[in-house]
Amino acid sequence: MIPKIKLEHSDERGVIYSFQIEGKERLLTFTKAGHKRGGHFHKEIQQTLVLNGSIRWWEWRYDHEEVFDLNEGDKQTTPSFCSHLMEAVTDCWILETKTDSDSSQNEIIAETYRKSIKGDHNDYLIRTFSKGINPNNQWTGKPEVLK
Repeated sequence: MIPKIKLEHSDERGVIYSFQIEGKERLLTFTKAGHKRGGHFHKEIQQTLVLNGSIRWWEWRYDHEEVFDLNEGDKQTTPSFCSHLMEAVTDCWILETKTDSDSSQNEIIAETYRKSIKGDHNDYLIRTFSKGINPNNQWTGKPEVLK
């Protein structure tokens, strides 16, 4: 059976398509060089495959930051509840798969955190969000969903 491909989003950064294979949602994303995506974490593990081009991938753990440069054919596995952000170094296509079949219900976004994607990289907000401190410096003990 040929999967139905759905356009999820399109803006100045590029496009995002979704489709399902074997009950798992997959995202096929084109991003123009210099643009960022992400600014969230998921309840499940995410696998990202660079189909072409190059990206820089940030992950924020509770006690440290990791940065990866990924090129065509490279795969990155991001643990559940791990905040992540991607910047396209060149124009690129990536394929994302999550371990949960209904992953659209499991994406947790902080709107103020997400806004940093279109502008400058806001290290303070990203680091405090990933450590479970909301922008008002209140400790939550876990990452908080900001609305």
